[in-house]
Amino acid sequence: MQRNEFDPQNFEKVELKFNFILENLYFLLFMSLALVVIVPYTLIWSTSLQEFFDATGLFSQGGGFFVGDNDSLQRLITYLVVFVIGVVIHELIHGFFYARYMKNGFKSVKIGFKFPFAYAESKEVMRTNQFIIGLIMPMIILGVIPSIIAIIIGNQYLMLFGYAFIVAGSGDTLILFRIFKNRKNTWFENLPSINKFYVYKPIKR
Repeated sequence: MQRNEFDPQNFEKVELKFNFILENLYFLLFMSLALVVIVPYTLIWSTSLQEFFDATGLFSQGGGFFVGDNDSLQRLITYLVVFVIGVVIHELIHGFFYARYMKNGFKSVKIGFKFPFAYAESKEVMRTNQFIIGLIMPMIILGVIPSIIAIIIGNQYLMLFGYAFIVAGSGDTLILFRIFKNRKNTWFENLPSINKFYVYKPIKR
């Protein structure tokens, strides 16, 4: 495994800035577009989006989260617990793949929480291509793969889980879009605990 050999003197440090309002608009857009992953499920298993959400107990007119009965409350608590556990695993997956490419491995990974988000921070500067692998793997492992399996076996709960963790990766995809075009011969510094992200571009001499 190629570890980091980074000399900052040979690179220009450029801060990657994000607009809070645009971030939230992007999240809402991504959440809506991500519903596309449920479409193959509805087509294959002859159901509609409304019937899908009815079956999972989400937003249904006949007893979703907005009805104060015991079943609805228990369902809500179950979903929240599963989601929180999934978020922790999401960050651990980030950390696992970051560690593979850093000199000090897991010693250079910081898992934390800064309201309202959890984060995985790489304390070493990483090659951008390597960082991208760690960036997208949680969405692939927890979102895309469960969604594909759910479509094959027809499990609406697994489909909901996959959809939720594709949406949970929206922030990761936003960073991906911003750095992808500059991924070659660059390095990336990931400091979400202080909301700082830097791309290091080679200095042309």
